[in-house]
Amino acid sequence: MDCFSFKAFSSFSNETITIKGKQFFILKMIGRGGSSKVYQVLDHKKQLFAVKYVDLEEADAQTVESYKNEIEHLNHLQQYSDQIIKLYDYEITNSYIYMLMECGNLDLNTWLRNRQTVNPLERKFFWKNMLEAVHTIHKHGSGLSLVVSIRCGHIFSVLVV
Repeated sequence: MDCFSFKAFSSFSNETITIKGKQFFILKMIGRGGSSKVYQVLDHKKQLFAVKYVDLEEADAQTVESYKNEIEHLNHLQQYSDQIIKLYDYEITNSYIYMLMECGNLDLNTWLRNRQTVNPLERKFFWKNMLEAVHTIHKHGSGLSLVVSIRCGHIFSVLVV
């Protein structure tokens, strides 16, 4: 099974990535930072996911270990809260990490910037869910930070990084 090479990535929508034998079609890049990129992908059933790709080619042992810890903590937190972004699968090699995750529609910061006002019920909903997620992370995680994401239908979730 051939894995897609991100070094040869182009903006064409016919590019694919294979994670543990399952093929995904890359739609677009939705985030980047450090040595990682996040792509919006579709599976063969046309279900939407996010794939976090981490380039380990030039990463030192401590950086590789921190990414592995991120996966371990995210996996561990799945059982405690629906507000944590779902990690469905992952693949680790010596040169890359793929993390197949739930794909939020947009981040809370973008959602807030695109609105004139936030009504009190929405504010209360997001605040409550964010506090629940933070509580879960503090109770069951360690040294993790958050990125707030909104799923379809204003269902709130948190990506732990």
